[in-house]
Amino acid sequence: MIEEIASEAREFWKLRNAHIPDLVRLLEQHSTVIARDGLDAETLDALSVWGSLENRPYIILNKDKQSAIRSRTDTAHELGHLLLHRNMKRSQLFKTEDHKLIEDQAFRFARAFLLPSSSFANDIYALSLDALRSIQSKWKVSLGVMVKRAEDLGLIGEEQTKRLWISLNRRGWKFREPFDAEIEIETPKLLSRVLNLLITEQVQTKEEIRWEIPYAPGDIEALSGLEPEFWQNADTNLSISQKITEIPAKELVQDQSEGRVLPFSSESKSS
Repeated sequence: MIEEIASEAREFWKLRNAHIPDLVRLLEQHSTVIARDGLDAETLDALSVWGSLENRPYIILNKDKQSAIRSRTDTAHELGHLLLHRNMKRSQLFKTEDHKLIEDQAFRFARAFLLPSSSFANDIYALSLDALRSIQSKWKVSLGVMVKRAEDLGLIGEEQTKRLWISLNRRGWKFREPFDAEIEIETPKLLSRVLNLLITEQVQTKEEIRWEIPYAPGDIEALSGLEPEFWQNADTNLSISQKITEIPAKELVQDQSEGRVLPFSSESKSS
């Protein structure tokens, strides 16, 4: 089922079976708000939420993760959560069994979305790390993700998978990828372009924008991907607490529909 959902998402966005040059740009083009910021947690790679009031998805990527291909997988992973687990209640996330299943499903979606079965399989001329590395700059995912995807598709068995993981460890590629220094990290641009457009088109001044956003200048720069000291020519010593009004309680009501975690137990590796 996850394979079908990933395929439908690609079809909806007219991606066919091609590789995705820039996943962050693709999602921004389809109304997703994305930011890169420090999450102050080494084990936390990204966060996502679907804003029920504005009906818009949000993703925050950990800027401390300086690996383009791993950050790209994090983005696809959060897309999986947004599409598969939108109606999950927070209480379900703290149940160990449910949480593991939810994470496994999001990772499976990420692999299927980034590595469509037919075109990815056609690119593999041999089931070795060197063969996978030769196509890594095209697909822009980690070698580990490609190994797992080959396993998903039934291209390799358990013993060969184990040997590939041992080889990954021996070469030091499990944590540091061969192309990490060459593939550029995908950077969100939507929010910075919006703010710059408001200013250049004289819709609002920097001071007026600062009035309306109840965050410190550095936080706005970080979340919006603005250049450092963007606000240096603006009066940032405004008492923004005077501008914050109480939000009506009715606007805080969230989607109360309850979802449940499906095991997808009938899914086969060859799907």
